[in-house]
Amino acid sequence: MISASREIHSINLYRNGYENALNTFKRIKVEVSSNEDFSDANVLFGTADVEETAATKLAAQTINLTTPVTARYVRIWQKGHCIQNTNSSWKGYGNGVGLREIEVIAKLKDGETLPDAQETRNIALGKLPYVYGLDPTNIAAISDGKQDDNYAVHNSTGERWLQFEYKNRYRIHEAQAGHYPLVRIGVSSTPTSAGKDVDGMHSRPMFPIPETQVGDGWVGDVDYTKQATKQDSNFLVDWVRVYQIRGAAGDAFRRPVRRRERRVPDRPRLTDRGADRSEQR
Repeated sequence: MISASREIHSINLYRNGYENALNTFKRIKVEVSSNEDFSDANVLFGTADVEETAATKLAAQTINLTTPVTARYVRIWQKGHCIQNTNSSWKGYGNGVGLREIEVIAKLKDGETLPDAQETRNIALGKLPYVYGLDPTNIAAISDGKQDDNYAVHNSTGERWLQFEYKNRYRIHEAQAGHYPLVRIGVSSTPTSAGKDVDGMHSRPMFPIPETQVGDGWVGDVDYTKQATKQDSNFLVDWVRVYQIRGAAGDAFRRPVRRRERRVPDRPRLTDRGADRSEQR
């Protein structure tokens, strides 16, 4: 939703990506409307796939309008994405939709002017972040405010993250991570983990996926040439347990019902003291 109806000239969509893979984003559709219920929807793109190449990786999908459209609401549809590894023959499908930035380029209204530039400062300058994983080498260089050859090296493999924490809240105008397009930056008004000893992967919401896949992501690289050979192995799962703190918000799991054991009445003892065998059965 835009603050008011605008004369839209173009839209830029910036999507997330993978370090060692290319994506085909499925069934993209972009539409705009002057009404919240999209009763007068105007389709600007699609429905069509958008294929990522090595040259266009992480670049914006730009939708330029030959005729400007006046609208207030923008809606983006996508049906997952296909993944093709660039360092192996593996391919797969994911139902996630990751957009890291949406830009709507519009014309200023009559009498409007661009806002004055505000003076900003680097609030990360000289501040050391919390590190999730192994301690980096030369950690002080990460916040010295310079983009030069004096840099920090994160010694953990796969996806790891650093977290800056502040006592006060700030209005953030810009966040930069050098010239590395694969670095993801996020901000939050509340802490995202319990402390330094909790790594970032295990402090996020998650769901269990029992599988035999190895390599990529936070696991790190493996010898991908071996996947061409059929592996003689079995993956056997007896049962899976999921634990959650009792009374936690968003309780999604039903507590197991404890079953009472049925008590079997004691059978009469059989004796030979003058009793008939037929009465003892």
